[in-house]
Amino acid sequence: EICEVTGVQTCALPIFGTKRDQLASFVKSYINTLSAEQELKEDYLSRTAALLAWIAGVTHDQEFDNTLEGARGHSTRWNEYKTTERAQKEIEKINLLEQFEKIGGVLEAGHQRPSFSPEGHTPADINSAWDAMQKAEQEQESVLEGETSRQEQLDAAHKGFNREADQVLAYVKEKREQLSSKEEVDSLDRAHMKLMHHGVMEEEVAANKARLASLATALAGLKEGNFHQASAVEEKHEAEIGRAHV
Repeated sequence: EICEVTGVQTCALPIFGTKRDQLASFVKSYINTLSAEQELKEDYLSRTAALLAWIAGVTHDQEFDNTLEGARGHSTRWNEYKTTERAQKEIEKINLLEQFEKIGGVLEAGHQRPSFSPEGHTPADINSAWDAMQKAEQEQESVLEGETSRQEQLDAAHKGFNREADQVLAYVKEKREQLSSKEEVDSLDRAHMKLMHHGVMEEEVAANKARLASLATALAGLKEGNFHQASAVEEKHEAEIGRAHV
């Protein structure tokens, strides 16, 4: 072929064009790889910062209203937190650690590029913050379990007190009615029966006194345990149980 400008004969070298196309393709691929790598890094940093901020902002409420319902309400909210928001963040943590490994694989494939180790946002930083949060969670669970158990014991003691008190009051009412009733004794046998009945009643009265002492002990336990209705129980004890003598 003759060049129209110089008039010099030239020859076509197809191999040069092939090399040029290969180089252009390589450069384009390399640029795309760098762009994808940068996007991965930016996404990782952004999501890691968000996760670390969330962890730092997690607080645990240890203020209780001193009732069984309140303690159970705390436990319900705690379980909801663990199975919703907290569970979602744990999945996010796992995904971030996997993404960090993916970034490392991309960098390794590119050879001689610097490693990716963002200060304060490495997997070690994530795991350290997460472990500290888990430790606080374990303490929170221990506090919740302790408060719920305490309230359940107080509630059971309160129910036991009321049940025993009602039985004592019912017994006293019944015996007072028997003692206030008039019954003629018109035979010796009837007199013997009456004496036997009074003997049994004396034994019941002695047992009833022990039950009254037990109620007083139960009341002291409710007060010592800071039962939220201890004042009302004490008023009932003084107004009704304290005078429950046959």
